[in-house]
Amino acid sequence: DAEAGAGDPTDRPRTSVFTASAGRLTAGRFDRVHRQPRRLAELTHRLAVGPAVRPSWSVASADGGELSLVHVPGGTVSADETEEPIPVQEVEGVVAAIAEHVRSRPQESLAVLTVGRGMAVEVTDVLRRALRRSPELSDWLTQPTTEPLVVTDLQHAEELTRDHVIIALGLAHDSFGRFSHRFGILDSDHGARLLAVAVGRARHRVTLVSSLW
Repeated sequence: DAEAGAGDPTDRPRTSVFTASAGRLTAGRFDRVHRQPRRLAELTHRLAVGPAVRPSWSVASADGGELSLVHVPGGTVSADETEEPIPVQEVEGVVAAIAEHVRSRPQESLAVLTVGRGMAVEVTDVLRRALRRSPELSDWLTQPTTEPLVVTDLQHAEELTRDHVIIALGLAHDSFGRFSHRFGILDSDHGARLLAVAVGRARHRVTLVSSLW
């Protein structure tokens, strides 16, 4: 009725937020897509399988993100083609990369992703032995956190997200200098997608550890 509508706020003139903010808004460049820095998002996009759709930048980034490569020299694998190739030197390189993460960026969460399941198991075993020699590493792993360290293979990585992701390829020449052209799960129909998923699990930085150069 007229009495009830006299003070009805819906009768007042409406102004859009853009009109009200005219002359007060400043332009800015978005450099993150979803959760990733631009550099990592571009790499994820290039690796992804599907239509060539450009990323949609959505959130401003506080830092620029980072992609780094760690070469492990002298890595070799067994010449036995029935086994999953696991270069021991690369496993040790991954554990060293974990220790460096704890030393330099302890506030960031971490995941280690490997191409093969056997490599993930080997990294876990070597890391467990390293805990006995490194109180700093042991303290970091046992502190309460909502995002603990995860070591797993690419096929089990889709549901996780961490600040920093270390990716270990587990590929190397054998002791005779030969290189097998078998790339494990990367040879499958889903290989390219899984590699894109691995890079896409990182919020801030990706470190690739490899015996190949």
